[in-house]
Amino acid sequence: MIVEKDPDAAHRLNLLYRVLHTYESRLVGADPGFMQGSPLALDGDRSTVLQPGHRAYLHLRSTYEFLDSIGRLVQAKKTFSPLGVEQAMGRTALLAACKALYLLEPDDSDERFRRCAALALEDDKSSLREVRDALAVVDESDPIHKTFTDWREKLRCDQSGILEEVTRLGLTPVALKGDGELFGIVARYLDRVSPLPQPDDVRPTKSVSYRAILMRYWNQTSGYAHAHTWPLLRIAESAPGTNQLTVAANIADVIGLLTMIWDVFDNAMSLLQQRG
Repeated sequence: MIVEKDPDAAHRLNLLYRVLHTYESRLVGADPGFMQGSPLALDGDRSTVLQPGHRAYLHLRSTYEFLDSIGRLVQAKKTFSPLGVEQAMGRTALLAACKALYLLEPDDSDERFRRCAALALEDDKSSLREVRDALAVVDESDPIHKTFTDWREKLRCDQSGILEEVTRLGLTPVALKGDGELFGIVARYLDRVSPLPQPDDVRPTKSVSYRAILMRYWNQTSGYAHAHTWPLLRIAESAPGTNQLTVAANIADVIGLLTMIWDVFDNAMSLLQQRG
């Protein structure tokens, strides 16, 4: 196994780890602790079913725990291998941070509710697909069949409850077409509030943007590529005289992905502070 070396990688991740812990006091508890009278507290008063702030908070905790685990790994080993980052978990952490920012970004309470309903419905649809696939291969005599059946009914009830609550509020969920659109919305926000510095030799038509980078990671970690842990692992040619493949880990891809997760998380945390 070949691991690409970068002597500065551990140092950069240690810096991120220290900055990350400035948010620790806000994220260690299960209760978001929104300030009385704040926009997110008022959202919670309006609806006990749709709570954009609470949902965003849980997504941020998930991302925090991932970044924290990477920081602990680096500190413990004093070195860094890109193979230490499990790609599927990295993508999940990035998606969670994007969902949090997506929920917190609107100034308008109604828009936060509409986005919250859309995400909740999409998450339930995804879970229902997983349950359907499981029931297709599990025999009815298997005790777990009832577990999946009960879960399916709960998800359907959850969907009905969300739609009823949105109707009560006089709203309709936004139309959200998958994770790609979610990432695009988040990227446009980041490009607006904290645009990336542009290298001197980059033409305006080839500008560096969060949209380009974020969509790159989304495309490269979806579907078949996602299942085979690209871009964190790259399969090289067969080793001479054997039928084994040499695996090369590209640390630049890993650092890029972790940096992107941090940027989204950091901006979402800033919004949480402003609104809650």
